[in-house]
Amino acid sequence: MSPAPPSIHSLTPLSYAFSSFPSQCLLMTLPTVFNNAFFIPHLRNTSHYAPLLSLAHAHTPQLAALFLHADVAGAFMNDNLASTSDLHPAIFPPETPTYSGHFHKPHALTTPTHNITYIGSPYQTSQSEAGQEKRYLNLTSHYAPQSSHPLPLPVPRYHITTSTDLPGLIPQLSPGDTLLITYTLPLNTTQPQPDLLATIQTLRKTGVKVRLKRISLPPASKPPPTPKSPPPQRTPSTLLAHYLSPLLLPPSLKTAAQTLLTTTPSPPPPIPTTATFHTITLTNFLSYRHPQIYPLTARGLTLLKGSPIHPSNGSGKTSLLISLLWGLTGGFEPRPNERGKASVVNDAGGGRGSVTVEGRVNGVEVVVERWVGKRGQGIR
Repeated sequence: MSPAPPSIHSLTPLSYAFSSFPSQCLLMTLPTVFNNAFFIPHLRNTSHYAPLLSLAHAHTPQLAALFLHADVAGAFMNDNLASTSDLHPAIFPPETPTYSGHFHKPHALTTPTHNITYIGSPYQTSQSEAGQEKRYLNLTSHYAPQSSHPLPLPVPRYHITTSTDLPGLIPQLSPGDTLLITYTLPLNTTQPQPDLLATIQTLRKTGVKVRLKRISLPPASKPPPTPKSPPPQRTPSTLLAHYLSPLLLPPSLKTAAQTLLTTTPSPPPPIPTTATFHTITLTNFLSYRHPQIYPLTARGLTLLKGSPIHPSNGSGKTSLLISLLWGLTGGFEPRPNERGKASVVNDAGGGRGSVTVEGRVNGVEVVVERWVGKRGQGIR
């Protein structure tokens, strides 16, 4: 089935319904200036609003009103969520009364220079609109609000309440209404209280649709755990005695072990080592074929990011990160080449690869070069 043309939409049947009384229904499919007001049907592309408003203003400098069906930034999509659309109120003519559909919540979006009135839906269409008072607007011939009245249409409404507040809401319910009741239950309890169940049965007999939503009470807070006593602090002597106690050894041997422990001098504390690295040079190492010198001083936090235009796999990000580890220790998990052999040498650059690290250790300048090739490997 081919799609219908833009001139055919959900309001098209109205033009046929009023075909015998054309003066009672004016259906606008395209943006139209009528009776000094500009009517803009719903536009999916928000960039079309600016040229349309400029064109309308050129033909009618003093627009009396603007009627839309638009998603404007800041307008309430429901009771709690505001729109983040890219259609800003400032795009509309200032000081021009503006009325819009689209959002079902009746409200006004007010800025220092603009006032956009969302008329809202004529009745509640879902549970999310429970509690919203619908209305109709009576405008003057100059499109100014003359009055706003509740719209008492004989259609079902939606309500949300708790089991505690239910008695006060019952007089407002009518047959066909939908009621959502939230109730709490202690743990290990599955059914609401009998009096609540009886009230629900009575409401359903009158034609009210009742839904239940259970909210479980949080479990009772557990007492804080009893703090465990810290383990005994063992000295080398007591630790050795604990180790030797289950062993079937002569007492003289155990005594000799304790004597040896107490007479052996403790090793000196390790000398702290301070190392800083200045540069690292990669030659024929993994992804780096030609010599590349990378400075390491005063770099701060550095991000290695692949190019979004050229493929970044194999460009050398990981090779640069692991080169320092390999240059100093000779160890990491090398990737296998196309022949299945693990190697750090770039096959395209020859048979020898190396990493050179320059820096300072405890104030002494050092240069470490590690190399590997077909004839072996080494460090100097």
